Amino acid sequence: MLLGELSRNTESGFYQWLKNHEVNFEEAKDHDLFVVAHKLSKENFVLIVTSKSLLKNVPKENQSGIGFLAVDTTHKLISCQFKFSTLITATINKEMADIAYIIHSNEDSSTFTYAFKEIKKALKEYLKLEWKVNVNIISSLSYNFF
Repeated sequence: MLLGELSRNTESGFYQWLKNHEVNFEEAKDHDLFVVAHKLSKENFVLIVTSKSLLKNVPKENQSGIGFLAVDTTHKLISCQFKFSTLITATINKEMADIAYIIHSNEDSSTFTYAFKEIKKALKEYLKLEWKVNVNIISSLSYNFF
């Protein structure tokens, strides 16, 4: 339903949808999805959603050493040609853990850099966590996060 609404909406309709679906972090339940950040332009569309429980996966990773980040993108899942990506980390026990989800039009380094930086800001704002990750995109195919 979300994607159908987004693909039919105008720019003003999208911003109205955001306003109507705004979630206060303090009042959200652990598994309630909320919008962390968004970008809407002629060049790109990005919608980043997460939940309290997904954000809490980040402190479970090994903050003192080399960590693991990944982006898994599914193509042709969404009929309106958007891509769906999962931002993933690994816990200290080497288990994969989702951090957030992205619906986006472009699959490029600027989209993923934007997403990771917004998650880093959200962790600081909502969980008071300074995520020890340095988001540096080397090229569109090679990502160096630590």
